[in-house]
Amino acid sequence: MGEKVNVYLDDQRGCPDADGVWVEKPRPYEGGDPTTWLVVRTVADTIAMLETGDVAILSLDHDLGYGSFGMGGGTDPDHTGYDVLLWLEEQVALHENIDVVPEEMRIHSDNASVYIKMSQAIESINKKREALLVQRRRQSADPEG
Repeated sequence: MGEKVNVYLDDQRGCPDADGVWVEKPRPYEGGDPTTWLVVRTVADTIAMLETGDVAILSLDHDLGYGSFGMGGGTDPDHTGYDVLLWLEEQVALHENIDVVPEEMRIHSDNASVYIKMSQAIESINKKREALLVQRRRQSADPEG
């Protein structure tokens, strides 16, 4: 694992800069300041970043393929931000891989109908990660048990 980054998945919007100021056209992440956001436009690129284990904060949009007002122009029409959460849940639940789970996960989607579903997925991922951490602590405290 290397230096931690913040990943912002969105098909069109900019993101907050290191000072929390909204940036419409963010610069690509070039390393250095861990408060800098890396804007990612596709689910595949987001998962590739998560696989490094170096994501501190993950902020997700849901609709990645509809563009403005549903008129097209999105960057990942076959996927949503929820697909990232499904991948994370699989990593934790089936593979016990907690290294890929960011320290913090956020939702910045304008799609209110999926906010609850995405929030529940984040809660589930965090609970499963915590349970695995507790289990690992117990095993390391009692190597024979």
